[in-house]
Amino acid sequence: MILAAKFPRQYTQSPRPPPIRVKACFRRFGLESPHFGSPLFEFRFSIFVYWLYHVPMSPRAKITSSETLFHGRVFDVRRETVKEPNGVEATREFVVHNGSVVVLPVFDDGRILLVCQYRHSVGGYLWELVAGRMEPGEDPLPGAKRELLEETGYSARQWQQILDVFPTPGFVSERMVVYVARDLRAGTAHPEEDERITARTFSPREIEKWIRSGKLRDAKSIAGILYYLRFCAAKPQPKLKPSRTSHRPQKKSTHSPHRPKKTSR
Repeated sequence: MILAAKFPRQYTQSPRPPPIRVKACFRRFGLESPHFGSPLFEFRFSIFVYWLYHVPMSPRAKITSSETLFHGRVFDVRRETVKEPNGVEATREFVVHNGSVVVLPVFDDGRILLVCQYRHSVGGYLWELVAGRMEPGEDPLPGAKRELLEETGYSARQWQQILDVFPTPGFVSERMVVYVARDLRAGTAHPEEDERITARTFSPREIEKWIRSGKLRDAKSIAGILYYLRFCAAKPQPKLKPSRTSHRPQKKSTHSPHRPKKTSR
């Protein structure tokens, strides 16, 4: 454990094991001993470094007890006593969610489709991207196609996954997958009975103004739109300015190449 604490971070966190220079490593921290250069020590030290890289640590906690406090139509609330990989023993209460999909519909001219609906949890209307929960065992892409058709009536021929995130990992297990839908075809919307949805298209500049002013407040929509505009949207190529010398008229030379110049005497 002392060796692990003293060993440089660059040797323990690099994705590929670096060449092991034992003497140089310990000399860096002022550690000198005749045993450091011995073949037996170097062999044991090499085994230790190999163990650091190739022995996986358990990424999941050990659950000692679990209790479902609430079972609902959309999510459950669970309390579990766990021992986490870092050694912490605690009782965690969290929401168990099947996950959801988010769709960013983009038209051929670059406009983006947003929907507005009343959200009782925040007590008001929100403009946001098309979104909905996944059914148990459902893949994200079929769920995204279903939600786009139900809420807007549009179907898309091109789909691109751009994000796979956990929006509230502190106490919700929900996984959120964001898709960009292109080559849209209009159709008839089929919203659920408790949904009243208004759809409208916005230019990227309008949406950016709404984000800056705080009018667009839905977190998943802000994250998906900014990621799309930053990394996925086609950016216009800058126009090259004409060279100043290319349009400058050239002066005609009055000197003929076949006639010698007159020299003054």
